[in-house]
Amino acid sequence: FELIAKDHRLEISKVLLNTIDNEKTFNNLIFKFIRPDNEIVWISSSGFPMYDAEGKCIGYRGSDKNITKQIEQASLLEETENKYQIIFDQNPLGMIQYNEKGEITLANKQFADLLKSTVEQIKGLKMMHLPDKKLVAALKRSLNGELGLYQDYYRAVTSDAVAPVRVQFVPIKNKDNLVVGGIGIVENLTDYLKSREEIKKLSTTDSLTGLLNRRMFDEHFVQLNETNQLPFAVVLCDVNTLRIINESFGFEKGDFVLLEVAKALNDVKDNDNLLFRIGGDEFAILKPNASQEQIEKYIEKVKYILDLGNHEFPINVSFGYSLKTDKETSLEDAFKQAEHMMQSNKIYDGASISKKTIDIIMQTLFEKSSREMFHSQRVSALSEEIAMHFKLGTSFKNRVKIAGLLHDIGKINIDGGILNKPGKLTEEEWTIIKKHPEYGFRILNAVDEYIDIAGIVLNHHERWDGLGYPRKIKANKIPLESRIIAVADAYDAMTKDRLYRPALTKDEAIAEIQKNAGSQFDPKVVDIFIHKVLAYKDGESNGH
Repeated sequence: FELIAKDHRLEISKVLLNTIDNEKTFNNLIFKFIRPDNEIVWISSSGFPMYDAEGKCIGYRGSDKNITKQIEQASLLEETENKYQIIFDQNPLGMIQYNEKGEITLANKQFADLLKSTVEQIKGLKMMHLPDKKLVAALKRSLNGELGLYQDYYRAVTSDAVAPVRVQFVPIKNKDNLVVGGIGIVENLTDYLKSREEIKKLSTTDSLTGLLNRRMFDEHFVQLNETNQLPFAVVLCDVNTLRIINESFGFEKGDFVLLEVAKALNDVKDNDNLLFRIGGDEFAILKPNASQEQIEKYIEKVKYILDLGNHEFPINVSFGYSLKTDKETSLEDAFKQAEHMMQSNKIYDGASISKKTIDIIMQTLFEKSSREMFHSQRVSALSEEIAMHFKLGTSFKNRVKIAGLLHDIGKINIDGGILNKPGKLTEEEWTIIKKHPEYGFRILNAVDEYIDIAGIVLNHHERWDGLGYPRKIKANKIPLESRIIAVADAYDAMTKDRLYRPALTKDEAIAEIQKNAGSQFDPKVVDIFIHKVLAYKDGESNGH
């Protein structure tokens, strides 16, 4: 009895006592047995009562069988089945198991949820009788020993659910290679199809405006070249001053302008119009069966909508169009004609609006800091007076005057908190401030009329000794206009109060400028400024 494993002794003793006391037989009593070498084996025991000559039960007789191998195999099988059940139940994909007749014997919750049904509703479903013939055909292939594949919108018979699915029907075969059923692996394609649609949309539409993109324009352009829907119009639209707006107010404002233009183009279009964004600031419209009158009315309405909008800066566009009136004229030629008209119109449309936009930028800067407004005006007046004494003509004088007024336009990109800071700037803030000549250059360089002014503004903080910024050029390599503004700018800054320091007197400012002549400032400009503009004689101040 000691050779029986402890955890089985109580159960075995009860069976044996029952056998002797009640004269009962027992069969397949399974327990763990400890062999003399301490190896544990599983025993299956069967027995019956033994009687003496008087018929009294004196014990039992039994037979034992070593079933260790069978127990281990059964344990392994149970473990495998448990793992299979876990995989089946917890798989993120829908799964079903069916028999050789195509009847569903198992289904997981994922599959039931996909069909808005319960597992109980699905079990026993005879798939061979489903109305979806494509699915039945795929199922039959699996029951014939092949992989069956179904992909379509499936309409459930257990609910009102309709879902795009991909189902793989995998046959299950026994040891004799006979098909005894199969496994169905069901994938919900809703997210996949949504992603595919989004990818398709991204490849065909402009992500900002939602209009068709340049790729689609090129495709339609080729397809429509042989169109019979004549006259066929090619209309081009270009946004004026977008570069200036991007440089001055940031790309977010530039995107706003593009969205407003796209909206106006879309609001006026009819069903035949195809709208495209074909470049950064350029749009195109292709319209079959068009007339010149229709196109000109379309352009007029778009411009009216944009003019009517209450925007913080004017939104101005230039149009050009061409009509393909016969098959002999190619759409490419029509495009070139429309482009030529647009560029011609842009010369007239863009010039005035660019100047207006510059005025708005300066106005916005002055709203940020009234100090900047008065400073710019004074620097402009002083610079003009210095320029007059160089006697290089009216255009030179006017160029210096305008550059003096616009020399700090790049500060539009700098936070008002830094511009108006009452104390001294930190090193990081000073680094930001020193970027304003470059910002100003980019803004003004975007306007044809101000390209010369842009270079002057870029260099107005360069030093005669080459230690200035941003380019570190020196002496006569710095434009004369910039050298003039540098002196006027420094003098005005020194003679006006700052929250962190009082203004210098006129004599103190002059002394400081004279001290830095030949290092920071052009000596000749300093001499003209002090002795002719300020009419200052060494040792006395005559006023200004």
